[in-house]
Amino acid sequence: MKTLLKEILQNSKENKKIIGIRVYENDDYFYAGYVLDFNDKVVQLQHFTEYGIEDGIVLEPIENIENVEIDDDYYKSLQILVQQNQKLEIKNIVDSKYNIEGNWRYNILKTFVGKPIIIVIENHKREKICGFVTKLTEQEILLNPIGLQGIDEGLSLYKLDDIYSIQPDDLECRKRLILYNSKKVK
Repeated sequence: MKTLLKEILQNSKENKKIIGIRVYENDDYFYAGYVLDFNDKVVQLQHFTEYGIEDGIVLEPIENIENVEIDDDYYKSLQILVQQNQKLEIKNIVDSKYNIEGNWRYNILKTFVGKPIIIVIENHKREKICGFVTKLTEQEILLNPIGLQGIDEGLSLYKLDDIYSIQPDDLECRKRLILYNSKKVK
């Protein structure tokens, strides 16, 4: 008997298409990856981290599967990261020594104005915002935030005094840059 579940699993297996599998009694967690093999009892999934890095094999009984998710932006983005995960290891910054004297926020941020490097700023609420530095004065920054799945979120203005920390080109920044660049091309 042919079921929609078997059709989805077969498509994932044949095309290495990333899907999400949620199991009963675990609302906060899901497995994301492509199917290596399956039968009427068990599915074998190549699991990936949120950065598209292989994270072991999951063997899950079919009867434990609550639902399967396909074709949303998260899985499409993860598919891109799986194909390009070697780029995550490549730093976009060569010189990482910054002038931390005086107006240290301004001194650091000015090195990123107009450059294709995503940075993280952490504000006074300890929220992390990732984006490109578009413009900068000694008191303010105009940031082009890039969302979790590489989506351009417009422009946001922040006071430099509200920035508690700056993290240029970390793993999350490089992930968002890969997704941003791949979506920009389309």
